[in-house]
Parts: sequence; C-alpha cells; structure tokens
Amino acid sequence: MDSLDDFAGIITSLLQHCNVDFSQWIHEARDTWRHAQFVKVSRDRPVFRGVETGVLRDETLAHLFQLQKDGWSADNVDPTPYQEDCRQRAAILRLLLSGGLFTQNIISTHMHKKETHCDCSVGGVMDVEHISWHCSHYSHLRTTLAPDVWNLVEASKPCFRYATILTKSDRSLSPFIGSLQRMLIDIWQHSIRNYLGVNDASSSATSTVPVIPRALAASGYIIERGHWIDSAPGGGVYCRRCSVFVKEVKHRRLKISYRDCPFSSVGESELLDKPGHELNPHRLMHLFATMKDHCREHHLAWDGSISCHHPVGQLQCLLCGKKWPWNNRHNMKQQPCSSGSRQRSTTPDGWLSFRMLDSDRREFLYKLGLPRREPPVRRRLRQKTSVSISSSSSFAPPEEVFRSSLPSSSGEPVLDLGVFHFDDMG
Repeated sequence: MDSLDDFAGIITSLLQHCNVDFSQWIHEARDTWRHAQFVKVSRDRPVFRGVETGVLRDETLAHLFQLQKDGWSADNVDPTPYQEDCRQRAAILRLLLSGGLFTQNIISTHMHKKETHCDCSVGGVMDVEHISWHCSHYSHLRTTLAPDVWNLVEASKPCFRYATILTKSDRSLSPFIGSLQRMLIDIWQHSIRNYLGVNDASSSATSTVPVIPRALAASGYIIERGHWIDSAPGGGVYCRRCSVFVKEVKHRRLKISYRDCPFSSVGESELLDKPGHELNPHRLMHLFATMKDHCREHHLAWDGSISCHHPVGQLQCLLCGKKWPWNNRHNMKQQPCSSGSRQRSTTPDGWLSFRMLDSDRREFLYKLGLPRREPPVRRRLRQKTSVSISSSSSFAPPEEVFRSSLPSSSGEPVLDLGVFHFDDMG
C-alpha cells in the first residue's frame, strides 16, 4: 500500500508508531488519500486548480449546511414556501461546489464542438465563470460586491472563481464566502429561469431577493415550454397535452419540460383528463397520420387498438383488403396496393380511416378516447362599463362595489368571485 501514490507512507507510519491511536491513523490515511485526489483533480481539470494547496472545508460548506438545516428543519410532508426555496438554493450551491452547473457553451461544446458566446455587452464565451462574475445581464445582482472584495476574487485561485471552494491561499476571502455564495445562487437562479423561459412577475432588475419557485396549486396549472402541467388524479403531475407523467412534483422539469411539448398547439377544449403517454389520442392520431407517407396508396382503416396481445390492433386496406397487425404496420411499405379497378369498401363500424382523419379530426380524437367537452365560451361586453361609487357606497366592501359594474343575462349586475385565481401560478 505504501507504493500507491494515494497512500504513500501510511503503513510505515503505523509500524513505526505502534502506540498510535488507530482512529487517528485512519483519519490521517483519509487526509492523505483526499490530498492525492485533489492533486489529480487539479491536474485533470484546470478550473479546480488550487485545491491541492488545501481546502478550508468548514468555511466552504457553512452556507450549504445552513440551507440544508433550514430546508429540512421539520418533518413536514408538504414543505413551506420558505423550506422549498432553501432546498432549491441548496441544490444550486451543491452543483456550484461540485462543478455540475451547465451552460450553453458546455452543451454546444459537447454536442457540436463549437463555442457559444454570450450576447451581453461584455461578450465572451458563455462559461460558468462568465455567468458568475462578468455577464452584464446579472450585473444588478453584483451591486453589493465591494471593490476590495472584487480585487480579492480576481486574485483568488481558479477553484474559487469557478466553484467558490476556499483554499488556504485565499483565507482572506473567508469573511465574505457566505455573501458571495448567496450572490452566485441568485445569479444562477436568474440564469436558469432565462434558459427555461420562465419570467416571474416578482423578479425585477433591481431586486436581489430570491424568488420562490411557482408551485402547483390544487386547482391551478402551469405552462412550461408548451406543456400544460396539472396535478394528476392520485398524486403527481402530468402534461395534459402529451400525457407524460411524473410522481414527484420536483422532477417535472427533469422528466416533462426538459424539452418542448410535441403537441403544444392543442387547445383547451382538447386537453386530456388523465396521464398515459402510450394511449394519448393526440399521439395515436399523429402515428396514424404519418402512415400516409409510406402506405403505398393503401386506403387504410384502423380499429383504434395498439395492443400487441390477443386481440391485436388491426389495419386494413379498404381497396385491396390486405390486413396488418398494428405492431407490424411498417411491412406495408413492401406491399403496394393491388386493388385494380375495385371500389373502396365502407369503413367497418367503430373503425377509423384516412377519410375521417381529413374530414372530422375532432370525432377521430373522440373515438381514440379524448374526453368530450364543450369548447370554452368567450363573451365580450357590447358596451363600455364603468365603476361609479356613490357616497352611499363609500364604505361598502369591494365585492359590492365591483358587482355593480358587470352585467348579467338577466339584467342584474353579478360578479362570480370564483373565476378569479389569485395565486402565484398566474
């Protein structure tokens, strides 16, 4: 073991000092191994250079431990908004310390082998250090950074500028490590929102107060990248357009809205009532419609089933009479229609056809399982209305004042306060 670089001299020290405390020897062996790992990381990843000189672990992780303590301080099944915010901020800080934050430049470098430059006034490659310290899009969040502290940051080791890892060489930054990490968490929260296209009404260019992420309400929904995300029956959330489901609400961006919804054009009257990606009527209609490109002039009818077990889903040409099971439908590419002069037969009862797809798309979706509902009725006021407050109503409650401004079908002014939704979902 002494010959290994990671444990050099460990066995020799144990044999030379037989009366040494074994737990103390284990601690020293761990420190020796950790130092060897820091040397390797510093050699293989230049952004972490400086960790080989020694890391001040307690100072570096103090703010993270405080966030974790506040976020998990109680055994609540449903965390409070403050606890949820602390958990979100702790997750960002963990990614920052471990080098796990992604930028557009990292993605484009790995996928397309080219750099991505930032469109801010400073410019340059959009890497982690640029977003944290130089990007002008987040300059309003760095206004609390004193000039002398900024000079210390510029003179610090690369590992601090990249991941706020405090080393013995940068001990002078120890009093400011907590405020610097809070500032970087704010910056990266804004950066992630900008990447996801989430605009919070409570965030402004002059505010450094962290914004609590929007949460799903019992009767509310959110729209992210075209996904209409709502609570699912029995727990969890799902997209009412593409039917992708996830049990944990906190995983919705990882499992649902990490990419654009393929059915983002689906209107409110065609939303689904339950999750189930495989049996999604919009997906099935899309699969059937794409068969037109390779059906070899077959006039197809489909029984609406995609089952691979008995009874299997069936496709049939209404001209030549050929049949294919649903899971073997791609073989029709090799079998052109040989109808000759035969006329097209009628579509069997309960089956779907290309003709129905072209003529009555809504009825096609209904037969695939889309719940029937009436489209939302939108009414316009035919005349301008105004709120007139008389002296007799000066002390009336707000609902009484506004009730006088909205007409109803019976001529009596009415206001249904239940249609208003005053939560953070918008």
